[in-house]
Amino acid sequence: MYQANAELCRQQAALRSDPSEKQRCLVLAEQWTKLAETAKKQRPRKRYVPRVARARRPAERAAASL
Repeated sequence: MYQANAELCRQQAALRSDPSEKQRCLVLAEQWTKLAETAKKQRPRKRYVPRVARARRPAERAAASL
């Protein structure tokens, strides 16, 4: 989401003819990019959760014993 906003600001900057408006869009794009980097660093890592063997149903136990 942050990266998309940064790209949108860059596109808007390319369309601007006024140098001050162009600079403002580029500053906003840089701020969005920094927010994206911060969010990426703060994203929780996936934890490894070991799989627990499920209990067999009575029918499965009977078939396994054959």
